Amino acid sequence: MQQVPVRTLPGNLCGATGDRYPTIGYTVAREEGDYPTARRYYEEALAIFEAVLGRRHRATAVTLHALGNVAQAEGDYPTARRYYEEALDIKEAVLGRRHRETFVTRFARSWLVWKVIWEAVACAVLPGLCCPIKSL
Repeated sequence: MQQVPVRTLPGNLCGATGDRYPTIGYTVAREEGDYPTARRYYEEALAIFEAVLGRRHRATAVTLHALGNVAQAEGDYPTARRYYEEALDIKEAVLGRRHRETFVTRFARSWLVWKVIWEAVACAVLPGLCCPIKSL
């Protein structure tokens, strides 16, 4: 496994632990496909960010968005949507509706809805090739 780059929060607010969890979670999810482990890292990071920075902070929203990505990769669409919506609420309040990161989360939530619609249509047309429909 390759060396994981570490990003530090301004002022090193989370010391040597909390700021590393999102990076580790991303690496585990993307490189190894171990989504339960990635989710655990992101949940630990979320707890640290909420305790240190508060609920209405960019780092908290970014971590919620990452949890949405993991849930979507696992096929848990209702949970993914909940995480994306929480992240979007925070980003709109903290960064504004027109900020790039707000747009990225809004797009992820919209893409999830389209993915569910697409799977439903595909399963209706090709029922023998599809798994059960996952709803939001």
